[in-house]
Amino acid sequence: MQISKLKQLAFSKVYDGSQSDLPSELELWLQSCAGSVKQVITHNKKNIQKYEGFFDLLPIINGAVNIRNGVIFFDIVPENRSYFKQRILIKDQIKQLIPWRKGPYNLFGIPIDSEWNCSLKWNRLTSKIPMVKNDIIMDVGSGNGYFAWRMREAGARFVVCLEPSFLSFIQFHFLNHFADDVKIRFLPMTLEDSPKGQCLFDKVFMMGTLYHSKTPFEHLKNATRFLKDGGFLVLETLIFDSNESSLFVPKENYARMPNVWHLPSFLAIKSWLVTLGFSEIELVSVDTTSIAEQRVTEQMPFKSLDDGLCNGNNNFTIELYPRPRRGIIIAQRTRADVALN
Repeated sequence: MQISKLKQLAFSKVYDGSQSDLPSELELWLQSCAGSVKQVITHNKKNIQKYEGFFDLLPIINGAVNIRNGVIFFDIVPENRSYFKQRILIKDQIKQLIPWRKGPYNLFGIPIDSEWNCSLKWNRLTSKIPMVKNDIIMDVGSGNGYFAWRMREAGARFVVCLEPSFLSFIQFHFLNHFADDVKIRFLPMTLEDSPKGQCLFDKVFMMGTLYHSKTPFEHLKNATRFLKDGGFLVLETLIFDSNESSLFVPKENYARMPNVWHLPSFLAIKSWLVTLGFSEIELVSVDTTSIAEQRVTEQMPFKSLDDGLCNGNNNFTIELYPRPRRGIIIAQRTRADVALN
């Protein structure tokens, strides 16, 4: 029985044995991840059927990834005049993958204006985090891979994306079909569902996952296991403004979001990280989320941040909680003796 191109992508783009320059421990872990991905595919029959023939229709165009003004451009290399005949097809394929949450992108002259302008978050990060050049990085909750491409542009040696959203998985492979960056691997699963690993990554990025976990300390512990001794955690999260170690728990939704279980204060996060063996823990920025950063667009035409704010006073959410503020925390794992089992 012939295997579909989608399933081939799902398996071969996790582990194909071609990365001989990777540490053997990481290769073994990726090999074990390939088995886990097969289970994910098996349990996603409905989604698989929906996109079964999607990749069979993709035109063969070689693209070079370039970043301009925060937009990830896929430029045609070499210039391909026949592409103009395929432009309508590509536009339709982009439309089929709505909603686009992370971006922005520009695919051969066709803009993909995502809900989140992730370049603003990246700009806040880059001047404050340690260099990523030659690093092996895990990106937890990666969405469709926007930050992975930014990390690669900054010189990262290898990036593993963890993201359970099946649509994000399809969006990533749709874009990477034109770039074929073998140094980015996408695992369609959560951190907790991934095979256990120890000391594999120089940096772990967690940008927007902590408040979605019902057990935030365990979520941080699972990420810490993957960090090498001396490695860095880059944590971006909704944060609660308090001078105490506290956790704000919404009664139901928060800014219309049903899956925000808590907003920790910086001191609460710091206490968890100290327990897990981190030091040099620094809150490097706190910013109120703006409509310029998260909003309705053509490629994300559904409700967004503006719909979650109070009509009479946008300093509050529609539930009359404080408006979303996001903090970036950098921490280094320096106590390898801390038990993480």
